[in-house]
Amino acid sequence: MTFDENNKTIWAAEYLLLSPAQVLKVPQFVADWYEQHRHKLEYSIWGYIYDWDDQDCESDFYDFMKNDNLKPVETLIKMKDGYEVEKEPLYYVHFIEGIGGYLNMRYDGHQRSNGKDQNYEYKTQFTEAEIKAMDKGEAYWLLREPVEEVEGEA
Repeated sequence: MTFDENNKTIWAAEYLLLSPAQVLKVPQFVADWYEQHRHKLEYSIWGYIYDWDDQDCESDFYDFMKNDNLKPVETLIKMKDGYEVEKEPLYYVHFIEGIGGYLNMRYDGHQRSNGKDQNYEYKTQFTEAEIKAMDKGEAYWLLREPVEEVEGEA
């Protein structure tokens, strides 16, 4: 409750005093698992843990589930109330200094070096997984340059 200049009481609605709850953000692989299992979530979580030795220990989801600091079970349960998928960082592969020194990849896998603007034919922005999956991907990863997010494009 507050008072105006004439000492009259002004009531503030409780919802105006509370800050909005932060949206839970999760990686894409967590969202994928959740969407596959949300109809029987508790049972699916139990089953995953029960069959721990049979799980794919190379998967990102396995790493997520074994990391206590990430609170994986709590996170999966909270996802029932809504969540957003984290936007994965994008990178350019910058071969040589200059305007035309960026990796451009066509839909059929053809690569060339050119500018960093994407168009309908050539892709220039890649995720870490996309870069590392390329032939010479580990070397390309060393040449990465983060894509600067333009304000208003979120």
